[in-house]
Amino acid sequence: MTTNTCLNRIRAAGSRPATVPLDGEWEHLEATTLEGDPEHRAMVAWDRERLELALGELPPEYRMVIVLRHQEEMSYEEIAQAMRLPLGTVKTYLFRARRALRAAMEGARAPSGRHAVAPSQAEEVWQ
Repeated sequence: MTTNTCLNRIRAAGSRPATVPLDGEWEHLEATTLEGDPEHRAMVAWDRERLELALGELPPEYRMVIVLRHQEEMSYEEIAQAMRLPLGTVKTYLFRARRALRAAMEGARAPSGRHAVAPSQAEEVWQ
């Protein structure tokens, strides 16, 4: 049942723009928009938008393991059971998804040429 629910969410997400709930690992991005100068807020908003786009570009299986791990806070074992995958496959999908997201975030530059979130901070989100 959980697997079907996740698959339905992914299918539905494919028919509408990708969004990222701003809870859990993304709270720090939301909090920082309330502080600082307008340029900083604009860069944080740009980084958030880039993260949403990067998540939308992931293959469905990678997106699912990221959502289950970082939004739903499921353990590797719970994800493996829910998706009916071997534990090693779940770990591989997470590694590859994080690597793709990290590359997208580190390679993406705000219009000013600076990151709103330093690459070291972005890496912490996905560890």
